[in-house]
Amino acid sequence: MDKKTLRSIILDKRINTDAQQIVEKSSRICTNLLKVLSELNYETIALYSSFRKEADLSELFRVVVNDKKVVFPFISAKKMIFRRACSEKDFRPGKFGIMEPMGEEEKKIDVFILPAVAFDRNFYRLGYGGGYYDRYFSENSKTVLIGSVFDFQIVQDVFHEEHDVQADMIVSESGILRRKKTEKPYEI
Repeated sequence: MDKKTLRSIILDKRINTDAQQIVEKSSRICTNLLKVLSELNYETIALYSSFRKEADLSELFRVVVNDKKVVFPFISAKKMIFRRACSEKDFRPGKFGIMEPMGEEEKKIDVFILPAVAFDRNFYRLGYGGGYYDRYFSENSKTVLIGSVFDFQIVQDVFHEEHDVQADMIVSESGILRRKKTEKPYEI
């Protein structure tokens, strides 16, 4: 199987997931993300706006925005930057119909919550194929990278390439996977 086929299979499964299941699983993912974030010392966090039945992080946004700077991706031409959002009113539809913030650009980001089509058990990310995150991290420092996906989006292999982003953790509705340099990743 190649990346294109895997992407198609996972996206089809996600699109066909019941809306109520998406809400329930997203809430559990937000709870697990809050557990992870409580262990970290950070000032600025990058979230993402849910698109095509991705895990919805709006519950997490409403909690962390009270104490932290929260930024979201903003696409301009082929480049991604991160802009600040202080409330749900700070967004408008952007490229691909994804909600984007209108706030100021933020360059220093301590924690990134990454969307994905899939992650593999070696913490490599399979995106939509546009390369936005890969290009961003090739030009900007990687800090703490946390993947946010549903259980079925964690697969054996995403057929990573040298430039592909590798997360430090993957958070799903069932739990938290942490990458350890000397040990194999453990199962959810």
